[in-house]
Amino acid sequence: MADFRGDFATHADRILDHVGDGNATYTPSGGDPETVKVLVDEDADVIGELGLVTGKRTEIEFLVAEVSEPAKGATVVLGSDSWVLGSLVRRDGITARVVARHA
Repeated sequence: MADFRGDFATHADRILDHVGDGNATYTPSGGDPETVKVLVDEDADVIGELGLVTGKRTEIEFLVAEVSEPAKGATVVLGSDSWVLGSLVRRDGITARVVARHA
């Protein structure tokens, strides 16, 4: 049986090279900037209590190997766009996805 999770973890860096939005600058509050790969979803569904879509928001996904704990209040700059990070949506050991708003 195929080990999709293991295969994805092994190749996540190369996968983001193809489907990600590119190299961004991640800067935690009071920290040093780092260049990281990101996937920006500016049309992510917000799911309500009944499982229905209640709105849209921006979410940014990181490789945990590059940013293990995305910090609330950190900034991400990609090209001419910049965002401030909010709360963690999920962290599965391979990627971490957080809510973001335009700075």
